[in-house]
Amino acid sequence: MLKLLDALARVDRSQGSSWVDFEPLQQALRITDYPNIPTDYETRVQSYWLIKWMCTDTWVGLRAIYFDNQLAGMIWQDARKNDPEVKFISHDRAHLLRKYLMSAVPEPEFAIIPETEEISDTYHVTYGSELLVDQGIYNEQPVTVNKSSIVHGYDGDPDSWSKIKVRSTNSEEVEIDLEDFHIPLHLQK
Repeated sequence: MLKLLDALARVDRSQGSSWVDFEPLQQALRITDYPNIPTDYETRVQSYWLIKWMCTDTWVGLRAIYFDNQLAGMIWQDARKNDPEVKFISHDRAHLLRKYLMSAVPEPEFAIIPETEEISDTYHVTYGSELLVDQGIYNEQPVTVNKSSIVHGYDGDPDSWSKIKVRSTNSEEVEIDLEDFHIPLHLQK
């Protein structure tokens, strides 16, 4: 009997290398981003058959994985429809390989708020059922919403969904379109 690590280190590399499927390696290295395959991947990450046989139309068995011409791990697949199992010879080798593969992950683009972008100091909603406040502004005056005037769901005439009744401190109750009811931003005072 041989130790597996010894056998992997002694694999016959004179027969040429095989392509290392990227996806199983990516999963084994817990790479959740989907990097591009590095352009030099085929020359830096190679595999060599230690055990091989034909399963229907696919070679399967045990391959040694080499990274930069040094043993890094193994791939075991016992049937063509079975997922390959990838293991590494050490955490250090796995981390080196992972770091190399992650170098192909492009830096993400983030949406950045321009310093000059402005926002209105009020907003409005389209339907009364969307209101989460009782207070707002109508005709530049503070007003209070009559909550019982809000039509919820699909009740009533569709035109009534975008109307509410409001009252200012010195006026009678009036029905208004919601587009005329302005809600101040929720800012610290």
